[in-house]
Amino acid sequence: MSATTTDIISHNAFFKGIPDDLAATLAGVSSMAELRIGQLLVRVGEPAGHFYIVERGLLSIEVYAAGRDPIVVDQVRVGDVVGWSWLVAPYRWRFDARAVEPTSVIDFDAITLREHLEADPRLGYEVTKRFVLVMSRRLASARERLVEAMTEPH
Repeated sequence: MSATTTDIISHNAFFKGIPDDLAATLAGVSSMAELRIGQLLVRVGEPAGHFYIVERGLLSIEVYAAGRDPIVVDQVRVGDVVGWSWLVAPYRWRFDARAVEPTSVIDFDAITLREHLEADPRLGYEVTKRFVLVMSRRLASARERLVEAMTEPH
């Protein structure tokens, strides 16, 4: 990957402070992707082989319940991460993620990254400690939104 991608990763709040050699490894498994309004980035139940950092735009994290509109459990903005399902077997998406506006993301090949994490415990620690925070925040948000949705009349 280009130095530009390594720079983007190094200066992104999610990876802030990560050593340059580890940022270079992350850049080596990344590319850029664009989404149109309404386009799904990930779909619940499908294999989770990637994760994403929003560079521009807005995504909604959604769940579906029979007889209801999708429930938005979180919104993901510039600098935020989409996807932690790639870290937890069976590596399947647990939510949908949909573009609310035109969106650019850094797309990380998480399958290849998992191999790097296994080979380099330092990288594994740096990435995992960041994703634990994402998981905790996302689950708290999902719980709040689901409780709200369950108390609203149909």
